[in-house]
Amino acid sequence: MKHSFFKRAIEGKNEFWIYFVGFCIVVLGHVLGQIPISVLLLAKMFKDGGGSMDPALQDKMASLDFEYFGIDPNLGFFLILLSFVIGVIALYIVVKYLHKRPFLSIITPHTSLDWGKLSFGFFVWLAMALIGEGIGMYMDPDNYVYTLEWSTFIPLVIICLLVLPWQTSFEETFMRGYLMQGLALWVKNPFIPWIVTSVFFGLLHGMNPEIGEFGFWKMMIFYIGTGAFLGLITILDESLELALGIHFANNLFGALFVSFDGSALQTPTMFRSLEMDTEYMLVGWAIVVLIFLGLAQLKYKWKNWGKLFERIEFPKNENPPLKPIVSHSSENIIDESL
Repeated sequence: MKHSFFKRAIEGKNEFWIYFVGFCIVVLGHVLGQIPISVLLLAKMFKDGGGSMDPALQDKMASLDFEYFGIDPNLGFFLILLSFVIGVIALYIVVKYLHKRPFLSIITPHTSLDWGKLSFGFFVWLAMALIGEGIGMYMDPDNYVYTLEWSTFIPLVIICLLVLPWQTSFEETFMRGYLMQGLALWVKNPFIPWIVTSVFFGLLHGMNPEIGEFGFWKMMIFYIGTGAFLGLITILDESLELALGIHFANNLFGALFVSFDGSALQTPTMFRSLEMDTEYMLVGWAIVVLIFLGLAQLKYKWKNWGKLFERIEFPKNENPPLKPIVSHSSENIIDESL
C-alpha cells in the first residue's frame, strides 16, 4: 500500500491540539531528563570556579569535557543518555495514551518489527564506517592515537549496548516517526514533512560542540543531510527500521571506536583522532550514503522514488488495514499492542 507508513497517523486520536500537547510533553520529558547531568556539571563548575561562572569553565562544560571536571567519562555519557530514555518513555505515553494508538504505529505499517531490516541497516552502515575510518588510518596513520584502556572500555561497551539504543531510537521515533507522520496528516504529502523534520533535526544538534569547533554551516550540512537521508529511506521503505539500524550503528561507532576534540561523544574510545578534516568527513559521508542507497535499492527493490512528491490519500472514518509482514526472521516479534 502506497504511503502505508504515513497512513497509520489516521489511527486513534489525531487532532492538531493532541499533537501540540504531545510534542510539548515529549520535549518536557527530554529536558527533565537532562537535570542530573546539568546539576552535576554546574556543581563542578561552581566548585572549580570558586563560586563563579567562569567563561573558561563554561566552554569546558559546553564541550562536554567531563575529565576536566573530574567526572568519569562513562558516568557523564550515561547521564547524557538518560535524558533520551526519559524522552522515549514520554513519547510512548503520548502515543499510547494520548493518541490512543500502538507505539509501533510510528515505526511501521506492519504488525511487528522487521529485525531483518534493522540488522541490515546496522551491520551495513557499521561495516562502511569501519572501512572508511580504516582508509583514513592508512592514509594518515600519524593522525591516530591508540587510547584503549580495558578498565574504562568494557563499562563503555555495556552502556552503549544497553542505553545508547534509547538515544538513537528516541531521535528516530520522534523525528522520522511521530513528527513526520503528524505533519503529513496535516499537509497531505511526504515532501514538506521530510524537509521540515530534516531541518529541525539539524537545528536540534546546533548546541553540539562540533558546531563551535568546526563551524555552523559545515556541520549543518552534515546534520541536516543526515536527517534528510534517514527521512528519505523511511519514506521509500515505508518503515523506520533501516533508519533505526543506521542511527545506532553511526553513534555506536563514534562512542566506541574513534573520538576527537570537539566531538559530542567524549568517551574512552579505542582511538583518538588528533585532527578532524571536516571536508574529508563530508565527502566520505556522502559516498557512504550513496553506497547504502544503492545496496538498499538492490535488496529491497524500491519501485517508486517519486512517492516523495505524491499526495497522500488518507482513508476517511476508518483505520487503514495493517499489512502482514514478510520478515527476514521469524524470531523476536514485537506485539502490535505496544
